[in-house]
Amino acid sequence: KTFEPQQFERGLMWVFSKEARLRASYGYSPPRIIEEKLPEQVRTKKVGSPLPEQATLSQVEPIKPESENQNGNDNVKYKRKRADSEEWSRIMASIGRYNENSELAINQLRPLVRNGIPKTLRKLVWLTATGAKISLDKNPGVYEQLLSRDSISQHEEKITKDITRTLPENKYFKPLNGIGQSKLFNVLKAFSVLNDDIGYCQGMSFITAVMLLYMDEEESFWLLANVIKKFQLDGIFQKGLRKLRMSFHQLDNLIRILCPTLHEHFKQEGVTPLLYASEWLTTLFVYNFPLDLVVRIWDCFF
Repeated sequence: KTFEPQQFERGLMWVFSKEARLRASYGYSPPRIIEEKLPEQVRTKKVGSPLPEQATLSQVEPIKPESENQNGNDNVKYKRKRADSEEWSRIMASIGRYNENSELAINQLRPLVRNGIPKTLRKLVWLTATGAKISLDKNPGVYEQLLSRDSISQHEEKITKDITRTLPENKYFKPLNGIGQSKLFNVLKAFSVLNDDIGYCQGMSFITAVMLLYMDEEESFWLLANVIKKFQLDGIFQKGLRKLRMSFHQLDNLIRILCPTLHEHFKQEGVTPLLYASEWLTTLFVYNFPLDLVVRIWDCFF
């Protein structure tokens, strides 16, 4: 059977899905994934980069042509971007109302997400898709209460040590005891108080740091809590790392199913997921990959 490289990428995206875990655990082949052909007017290849500023729906405006003397290709590209922007705005407005059409609107987002979420809308999409927006609205003041409580000193010591090593080249987190490091400490401390079973585990700081590049402290806190709950990541961070070992087994099975030649080569060389995938899973790819790629992966996960 001819192997297509795209199959491996799709297989990696299955790691955190419930269906993928079941299929990989029991060792039978997942159904063939067929890419949905997108309408011409909503295609785009532009990939954004993270912005530290908060964004609102009103910031998304139709893209204007740079000049009136564009050739045919530029006009087509402009029309596609404008249609894409209008489609995003329409769907996100529907989701923002939290009515009975929200689930339908989220389903309509999937083909658009594959082409990349606009930087100005990424925060809203992440918060909505994970349920963090609902948690935030239903729990006013809870984040401040958690910060006022005393957490276990052991957690605070680990957090303090790790935040100085989290995205050290990023100008937002680079200054010692700066705003970025202060917010990162607060979010991780609040989560360690909220979830005593997990507390704090190395790797969570990288996940939280990327969230803080797109939203404020309280939003990042609820996004972190909902992502861990939605994808059942508690077992990856809890003592003993039981879920992490299970994920290695599932990933190994996915490679065996989707990339049998690569799997055989790994087997001959003694390469196991433990050797290369630990940081993938404990940091949700943040530690090993460029941020532009990480946020695109998160777009599909969330």
